[in-house]
Amino acid sequence: MSRDIVCEFEGVTAGYDRVPVLDDVTLAVRRGEFLGVIGPNGGGKTTLLRVALGLLEPQRGRVAVLGQAPRVACRRVGYVPQFSRFDREFPITVAESVLAARLSPGWLPRRLTAADRSAAALALDEMEVGNLAARPIAQLSGGELQRVLLARALACEPEILFLDEPTANVDVRMEETIFDLLRRLNQRMTVVVVSHDIGFVTEHATRVACVNRGLECHEPGALAGDVFARLYGMPVRVVDHATRAAR
Repeated sequence: MSRDIVCEFEGVTAGYDRVPVLDDVTLAVRRGEFLGVIGPNGGGKTTLLRVALGLLEPQRGRVAVLGQAPRVACRRVGYVPQFSRFDREFPITVAESVLAARLSPGWLPRRLTAADRSAAALALDEMEVGNLAARPIAQLSGGELQRVLLARALACEPEILFLDEPTANVDVRMEETIFDLLRRLNQRMTVVVVSHDIGFVTEHATRVACVNRGLECHEPGALAGDVFARLYGMPVRVVDHATRAAR
């Protein structure tokens, strides 16, 4: 695995109850890349992330993240789950939620250190939610919670940031803000984001992975109507968020 490649799939087939969702997928994510992942519901976008995170073992093929097995590399990876999969009623404050990210699964039990608290505080400040540290997560707005989830992912000081539909439950203004934050984070880490918003992905990503059981990658400027029609099985109009023009 080249040092320039931080996540690599080779002939990966993966799914649930022996039913493949991804079939013979090959992908190499380059260091410093902003990779957008698009595709229809049920096409395998979330499954792709689950395999990369070590949450799902492939049925066939090989996966490496930062030159290691995904379950080992997870300590060097940040993850923002889908909004709907995060339990907002869990009785925990913003600060406690972000601090918990420093205690990665599989680590031996230990006390939180001053370095842990400093990393969590820096992540909260970077996402501009440090003033919410004492607030229960149940009292956050959708946009505030997404910033907190981003801070939680950043607290482990990752080399790669994986995000699953980070703008699915926010308004257009907050969507623009989140993508701007991701573009800024991309200056120091690799970003892989699954999104339903083709327009924002094509505006911000350096490369786009189109997933519908199989996978093919395109440069944003090379995406055209025939690619989307093949991916979604129907004609698709894409709105350029800079000009609001359809193409």
